[in-house]
Amino acid sequence: MFKYSYFYIKKNLFITILIIIQLIFLIINLYTSFDLFSKLNYEKKQISKIFSDDIIYGIEFRSSINSINSDNAFTQAEKLIDDYVNNQKDRNFLLTLNSVEPIVLDKFNNYENFKIPNSPEIPDKFYANSLHINSDTLKRFPFNISHGRSFNDEELSLDYTSKDFIPLVLGNKFTGIYDVGDSITLDETYTGIVIGILDDNQLNPGNITSDKRLINLDNYIIFPNKYIDNGSYITGGALIHFEKSASKEYINSVCSDIRKIFDDIGVAVDSRDFSEILYANINSYLSSIKDKLMISVIITIFIFVSITLTLLNNILLYKKDFAIHHLAGANTLNIISIIANQLTIISLIATILSIPFFAIKTITDGLNIPPLFLSIIFIVFLNIIVLIIPIISIKNLNLTQLIKGEE
Repeated sequence: MFKYSYFYIKKNLFITILIIIQLIFLIINLYTSFDLFSKLNYEKKQISKIFSDDIIYGIEFRSSINSINSDNAFTQAEKLIDDYVNNQKDRNFLLTLNSVEPIVLDKFNNYENFKIPNSPEIPDKFYANSLHINSDTLKRFPFNISHGRSFNDEELSLDYTSKDFIPLVLGNKFTGIYDVGDSITLDETYTGIVIGILDDNQLNPGNITSDKRLINLDNYIIFPNKYIDNGSYITGGALIHFEKSASKEYINSVCSDIRKIFDDIGVAVDSRDFSEILYANINSYLSSIKDKLMISVIITIFIFVSITLTLLNNILLYKKDFAIHHLAGANTLNIISIIANQLTIISLIATILSIPFFAIKTITDGLNIPPLFLSIIFIVFLNIIVLIIPIISIKNLNLTQLIKGEE
């Protein structure tokens, strides 16, 4: 019956092409919506898990810094905060730095998998992701090392004087590209030495007020923040982690001390509770994804109606052909299979033509299998629902009367 299905597809080629285009758009739209929704749900669960024992405060930069003294202000801030943290006896907080910054690397094979999307093109070089951390970061979010080692206390200390090279810990995807002991040029100026490579799929907080709230470190280069002055403490990367038992008075006291540190170097900052803001931002994103899913539902309904009407129109146009098939020995089930096969062929063609999108997605961002699986199940379910009305219509056809020439 496939040859008859193919025959009717060719006879309605223009309509068939329109349906295929609609299905391709639906497949891509469904995958994109399911993918975003699943990632944000996963992120929400992980953030809840990571920060469940903390009261989180962030340092927010409020004033501009004159470009002439900016580097000096950044360096002073790091030194003053480090001194303050180290001089606190029995402190009931950690001040972590998780600052996501672009960094320039020399190109290597398959560098595209590490390149920051939409970053500027540079001859023989590219922009990759780096994470700048401090000693409290490792206390709160220790690394799982696959090869080599993590940073030691000396490398994380601001009193460490040797800056001949920057110690680097690399994400797991750098395995096979660099090895422990290899030298890497950073920002065309600095020399980094690989001291360790992480286990795969290791998550870490990023700049939680941005879209880098939670990051997978697989393609990140990580090093202590002191080596490259970039103002990380006042650009969204610093978090103050208080224990749940910390009193409001203690929290206010620490936040006041930190504001005073910055005031003394002429930089105005706020330190406020990020816990509620963090979850509010994620819930806001989830709501926007739900809106996109609703658009997918509307598109699905439109395509459902379009395909159903097309199949019903085919039945009306070719009912005499169906009568001839019946005369040749075909029964009603055979006629139904022609329509079902027709829809199956169209869906398969649409799925095959969607492959380039998923191939590009795999290369650039990685393919998320569960949303893809959900999209395919949805298309199969749609096909089954779409077939119900044409099947009823075919069963209602009086094929015997058609054979006798009656409409």
